[in-house]
Amino acid sequence: MKPLRRFFRASLLAVMLVTGAACISRQHEAKSFPAGASLAGSYRFAGLGSYQPYQFPNPLIDLSEIAEGSIVTMPDSGGKIAARYRVASGEIATRSISLNALPEHSTWENGALTTRRREPVGGGFILPGAARHYRGSMIARGSGGDLRITGTFTEKGLMLFAIPFADYDECSILLRNVSG
Repeated sequence: MKPLRRFFRASLLAVMLVTGAACISRQHEAKSFPAGASLAGSYRFAGLGSYQPYQFPNPLIDLSEIAEGSIVTMPDSGGKIAARYRVASGEIATRSISLNALPEHSTWENGALTTRRREPVGGGFILPGAARHYRGSMIARGSGGDLRITGTFTEKGLMLFAIPFADYDECSILLRNVSG
């Protein structure tokens, strides 16, 4: 009986190791593209398509209130980043952040405003374990002059409290440059 029990234990361990090796993935970073040192310009917001505003958390443009077709104007203003746009009610919204006092979880580097924050784990679990969720966004101007807002979602953890895993998802919307 003992040899059979050892065989099953060894088989279970082998399956766990193979599964763990297959699930391990390295942390992806948001796809980079050539960016200018400034976000200045005017850009047309054409809508979110199939995405939702919560997928793009950022301190500058509230995608839950911006009107479709609105022009987002971002002036070149020294030590701060500002955005001005029309909201669904027709009013003009102006939001700005100082580069010297960025909001929590935000960074400004290489012409890109990046936000990343931890979220509570929600939903049901397929397997027991430990997980952490992170949601973030990056606003950057591409080499063609368009403004890209990229939303990211990362889940990291230990499946069955032993097998490391990482899941990464990314979505983007493009605001076309209308500055000329």
